[in-house]
Amino acid sequence: TTPTAQIACNPDVAEKGSRVTISYTCTNSSRGTGYGFETNGATAGATTVTIQDPPESAAGINYAIKCEQGEITASAQCAVQIAKVSISMRAEPQVVPVGKSALIGYVTTGMKSCVISSPDQSDFTDRNAGVARTSGIATTSAMTEKSDFYLNCITVTGESGEEKITVDVY
Repeated sequence: TTPTAQIACNPDVAEKGSRVTISYTCTNSSRGTGYGFETNGATAGATTVTIQDPPESAAGINYAIKCEQGEITASAQCAVQIAKVSISMRAEPQVVPVGKSALIGYVTTGMKSCVISSPDQSDFTDRNAGVARTSGIATTSAMTEKSDFYLNCITVTGESGEEKITVDVY
């Protein structure tokens, strides 16, 4: 009988540091060998791997199973796409006269939604609470003191990311 190989990666999109479950089955096989994960020779099972340090240019990671029965082999592979995530924020100007406002601009990659807020300006937080955008420009309230602004995001894989910027006054 000829061996057959099946493998599945879950999720199929992940970011660095995320965990991926690999499920595999080798039918009509005496041994299974994993590539990118350990099987310890088992012909069926599931294991979890953590995406450590994928090459910067890598779009994804492939995992494979080779099933053996004597000299006859079968193989299968699954791929996990690497989600590129980044947050960039800028204040213009970074230092403002007392009573003036600044613009907070932000751009993200790999984010599903983001909300901007400030623990120092509750009215700013209230104005932006219902706005879940992955890029945009928000105007601060009139600045009376040095204030922090946070962009809290949820990535496409469900992880959270945060960036902070400070605007000072003179």
